[in-house]
Amino acid sequence: MSFQEYHDMNAPMSHYFMYTGHNSYLTGNQLTSESSDEPIIEALHQGVRVIELDLWTSSSQDGIKVVGGRTLTTPVSLTKCLESIKEYAFVKSDFPVILTLEDHLTSKLQAKFTQMATQIFEEMLYYPQIDYLTEFPSPESLKNRIIISTKTPKEYLQSEISNGSESSDEEPSEQELSDSMAKLKKCK
Repeated sequence: MSFQEYHDMNAPMSHYFMYTGHNSYLTGNQLTSESSDEPIIEALHQGVRVIELDLWTSSSQDGIKVVGGRTLTTPVSLTKCLESIKEYAFVKSDFPVILTLEDHLTSKLQAKFTQMATQIFEEMLYYPQIDYLTEFPSPESLKNRIIISTKTPKEYLQSEISNGSESSDEEPSEQELSDSMAKLKKCK
């Protein structure tokens, strides 16, 4: 493997800088380019450890598409993106890949995504052993694992606000993170 490790990688993940991608699926600009799994594959070959996917409702078979929302970009299949991540995640480095989601899905489609990710990533998908983490695991302990990071969709938060519930557009609360992990565990 061509990756050189220069630091002790046993501290919590939050102690390190990561090589990240934004709109990792776009072949060009954020307004009119095509979406594809090829930029994802290239990013992973370059050692990117954080891949972002924007998830939107689709009329396709699985009901989910990866696309820049409210733009003229073309969509790409979620399944194709997830399978490419699985195949190429560890070609450059054994350290974990974080899949960040810009989630604009209904709760039913979120469950569908969870099912798809669980089936595709299988044992690569990281599940914490406990419901509440006080500290992130180390990169060393998460080698060859895929971590999914998401937060409650803005659309959901806005509907909660309009229904009188208190919510904000800030980072997810500890309770929201615990709820998300519980949903992942149920699908495993």
